[in-house]
This record gives sequence, C-alpha cells and structure tokens, in this order.
Amino acid sequence: MDHLNYIAPRTVSGFMQSDARRRVIMGPFGSGKSSGCVIEITRRAMMQKRGRDGFRRSRWAIVRNTMPQLRDTTMKTWFEWFPDGTIGHWKETGKTYYITMGDVRAEVIFRALDDEADVKNLLSLELTGAWINECREIPAIIMDALDGRIDRYPSRREAGDGPSWAGIWADTNPPEEDSYWYNNLEGLDVDGKPCEDNGWHGWKQQSEK
Repeated sequence: MDHLNYIAPRTVSGFMQSDARRRVIMGPFGSGKSSGCVIEITRRAMMQKRGRDGFRRSRWAIVRNTMPQLRDTTMKTWFEWFPDGTIGHWKETGKTYYITMGDVRAEVIFRALDDEADVKNLLSLELTGAWINECREIPAIIMDALDGRIDRYPSRREAGDGPSWAGIWADTNPPEEDSYWYNNLEGLDVDGKPCEDNGWHGWKQQSEK
C-alpha cells in the first residue's frame, strides 16, 4: 500500500501492534482511533498467510449500532482512506468492499444493528475478525456472540490451520462508568472488581498529533 502515508499516533500504534484476540481503544473525537482501526483491517489482511490457491484470504465485519451512523461516520472514514476502485471495489448489495490488492483477497462487510434481523444476519457470518466502531453502544450479549463468529474464515480446509490471526478490536468515546465497556477498559470484571484478565486489552488515547 505504497500509495498510503499513514503514521499512527503513539497510542494507536501500540494498539495496532497488539495481537490480543479482543482489544479496545478509548479516545476523544479527532484523536485518530477510527483511522487506525480502518488501517488495521488492511494490515491484518496483508499479514494472513497464503492459502492453497496462493491468495491471502480473509473476511472482516465492520459494525455500528445504527445504519445512519454506519453511513455517516464509519463508512465515510473507510472511503476517505480507500475510495471505490483503489484497493478494491464496493458492492452496495451486501454492503461489502472487496479488496483485491496483489495476493490479498479480503471481504469487508459493513453491518448496522438496527433490529433483531440485523443482529441475526451479523451472527450468521463466518469471519476472520471484526471492528466495532463506537462500541459503547453495543451490548455485551452481542459482543459475546460475535466472538464466536471470528476465527472461522478461511476454513481449515482452505488454509490448512485457518487464519493466521483472528480477533475483535473496538474503538469508543469514554463510556459510562460501571458499564460493560468501562470495565473492559479498566481491567475490571463484570461486577466492576479488579481481576487478572477480563478478556480485553485496553488502551486510552489522548489528542495526539
């Protein structure tokens, strides 16, 4: 991707370099967290090993809680970095961006969680990983179910032992205290008590230039 000139802010860089299965970054508007999460998809797609067909295949979901927010913020950020026709092409039917860049073949599927049907659709996907944009709006029950859909593509039949890396990453503005996402960021358990490992790795981003 030599056409890109992306330099991650310090905290975002550390967040992106982590291989944790579940990680979340909190920061204010304009701190660079959403751009980092967009770039992370292409990074991880390029890092997948080649399958038996010679391609690095992966499938990623990008999730927001409503369709207006998905279109007005999340998709806008994606297309600012990757306009249709640059590293791949967009299909409105299915709301999927198909990356075809060198030996990379990746599907980036955009999903809103407006109603029960949207949730059912999301949780039927076979995914490599997922990015949850503004995750403080997404309840724990969805996250736990989504965790069961990652690390399923490419299949063991297609890629030997499956994807090289699989996981969920999320970004958010500061969540409410004592909420599910607050506890994730602070290293607390579901009851808000300190614990050795709550399953999430958290980063706190400042306004960095």
